[in-house]
Amino acid sequence: MKTEYEINYSKFVNEKYNDVWRWIKIKAKDEEAAIKKLREIRNVNYILSCTPVKND
Repeated sequence: MKTEYEINYSKFVNEKYNDVWRWIKIKAKDEEAAIKKLREIRNVNYILSCTPVKND
């Protein structure tokens, strides 16, 4: 069963570019699969968090 994960990520984190943090929700079997899927669809260098979303 797939779980929905909310991932907070950024492309750049340094003094040359402004820090731009974004959020995305991805359904995957686990956190590792969610991060892998994110890296396949977006050019991501930094991941701040990956947490399961509770749907009440």
